[in-house]
Amino acid sequence: MLAAGSYLIYTFRISLIHIFISEPEVVQLSQDYIVILALIFPLMAVLQTCLGAFQGSGHTKYVLFFDHESTVAAANSNGLIG
Repeated sequence: MLAAGSYLIYTFRISLIHIFISEPEVVQLSQDYIVILALIFPLMAVLQTCLGAFQGSGHTKYVLFFDHESTVAAANSNGLIG
């Protein structure tokens, strides 16, 4: 299902971007960003499925580790961690 959503977002990315902005440079950067997101969304779905399986089987330390690492990675990529 997430792969279908990624396909739709990828297909209609230009129309979706133009709803919010029309500056050519920003539109180009947004297109590049959406392409990356469309490729990553299915991988995120697989990760969430695996984390759900670990959580359901009682192996919560794996879930804690991956959740912590993804939070640190997100904060680092946003410049929140020096």
